[in-house]
Order: sequence, then structure tokens, then C-alpha cells
Amino acid sequence: HYSILQQLKQDITETGTAILPTAITGLGGIGKSTLIREAMITAAQFGYVTLDISQPKDLLHPRFALRRLLAEITSPNLPEKTPFRNTPWRIKTYLGNNYNPAWEGDIERYFQHAEHQVNLTSIIECCVSLLLTLSQTSPVFIWISNMHWASKETLDIIRSIVDELY
Repeated sequence: HYSILQQLKQDITETGTAILPTAITGLGGIGKSTLIREAMITAAQFGYVTLDISQPKDLLHPRFALRRLLAEITSPNLPEKTPFRNTPWRIKTYLGNNYNPAWEGDIERYFQHAEHQVNLTSIIECCVSLLLTLSQTSPVFIWISNMHWASKETLDIIRSIVDELY
């Protein structure tokens, strides 16, 4: 546990990269959550934006983790008294000129209903654009926990995002 934390801290402080994908896996009860909390504290101390997203256990929310991640990324840049809007509106507002209108239909369908089929390429491109935009102002540390409950679609999207960023 200690050596893994030291390596994470070293990666956080020495890489100079704005996005550093890392996976922590293992059996329950071995200290993964404690390790990540400590790494997040270190990341925050070094100026990282830290996001903590947890996939719910029930599979009634197969797109929850990505919906939550995108909502978290887009929320800080909204004006203080912005009325509640849906996530697609937040994405457009956050990205501004970097928003690709070709994503529109897929983003709307993705966030409206879990059973709608979408072109995942649009979702992946949108997520990559959001993360790159966020990383322009400060490095990013994202912890997405309980991914063993995530849908295959969510896992495929996350793998593709990491591939695109790396």
C-alpha cells in the first residue's frame, strides 16, 4: 500500500502531464479507497482538479458514471446563478467554440434514456474534448470507483477515452 501511494505521489508531482490514467484494482477490504483518498489529497495539494465519481451498484443506471463525470466537469464554469439545465446544455456551454454540432443528437440521446442507441464515437470525442479543455487550466485527477458495476458500454467508452488521451 505504502509503495503504491509513493509511486502515485511521484507520478502526480513529477510527470508534468495534465492527464495520467491509472487503474487501482484488487479484492475488497485491502485499502484501495484509502489509497486513492490519500492520492487525491496529494493531487489537490499540487493544484489538480480532483473528481470523485462512484458507479452505483444497481444496474438501473448504466450511464451514471459518465453522466456524473461530465456534469462535474461542466459545473464549475457555469455562472453562479445559472438555472438548472440538462447535461447536454452544460456541455455546449462549457466547450463553447470547441463543441462539435455533429455530436448533438448522440449527446441528447445518451443523456435522455439509457436504452437509446448512440454513436459512441460522438460521446468519446465529446468526453476527450471536455477533459482536454479542463486540463488546460489545471491538471486533472479523476477517481471512478466501483467500475465492476459499470456497464460494458461505460467501460468501452472509458477505455477509448484513455486511448485517445494517451
